[in-house]
Amino acid sequence: VIHRVLENPRTGLVHARLIAAHHQNPVGLGALATRPAFLGDRDVQRLLLRNTQSSEALVRRLLGSRRLLQIYDSCKSHELPERHRQTARSVLKVRFTSASPEERVDLILTSQGRVLGALSGLALDGRSVALICGRGIRSTLLVENLARWPATPPSLIAYLLKHPLVRQAPALKLLLDRHPNRPRSAS
Repeated sequence: VIHRVLENPRTGLVHARLIAAHHQNPVGLGALATRPAFLGDRDVQRLLLRNTQSSEALVRRLLGSRRLLQIYDSCKSHELPERHRQTARSVLKVRFTSASPEERVDLILTSQGRVLGALSGLALDGRSVALICGRGIRSTLLVENLARWPATPPSLIAYLLKHPLVRQAPALKLLLDRHPNRPRSAS
């Protein structure tokens, strides 16, 4: 039925949004996604992500072209079914490894490190660490999340241990002192 509706030249965005919101068959939703004019619409994308019948391949396709922060927002969105949030988490991990250091740092700083829990098993490169240190740390929550993340590099821990925010908060210093990557020379 959806294939026939989409063949109609009078079918517009209103129809595409209704299909994305209410259609209960992954084949029909996939047919909708083959039309670039409809798939480019933000409302159609949002409704497809909310639809429990959207396939994993379609969800990956929708999220694959987004920025890291938008993918992270999808990971924690209560509007998406749990299955789609899990797919978003796996897309986030893949995209994080291929993203630019600037985009990675922007995600970490914007989320105040909350994203680090979803990035287990990944590491930061030297450029990302340098950008974090260069932008400055103003949030105790960010320091806490970095201190709890097992992959925090030793150079970042050493920087944080010298930071005035940490020196004024004994609990943060204790968290960083207990980190497995803490360099021996740091004080």
